Amino acid sequence: LPFLTDLDVRYLHFKTVRPELFTGLPQLLKLAIVHSDVEELPENLFWQFSNLTTIRLDSNKLGKLPPKLFDGLLRLNLIILLDNLLPKVEQDRIRASAPGVRNILF
Repeated sequence: LPFLTDLDVRYLHFKTVRPELFTGLPQLLKLAIVHSDVEELPENLFWQFSNLTTIRLDSNKLGKLPPKLFDGLLRLNLIILLDNLLPKVEQDRIRASAPGVRNILF
């Protein structure tokens, strides 16, 4: 799977997502973890994906994201966080922590 560029994972029903689930995917550009009831994400989840351009985390149960979740993702253009439990103050913090991202959808 080292040449996989798009990964769409739906209906996993995990409370959290472990980084080990996605090892060995250096070419990944788009990652979608959708409709999976995810409540929290580890801060180092995306550290190995420097090429990511799109992250979809919509339709989960996220109420807060780690402060450095998007650090190092210099090519990231789009983050979709629709249909989660993120309060307005958390949305503002996420925008500030990912200044290079053109589109963040709440």
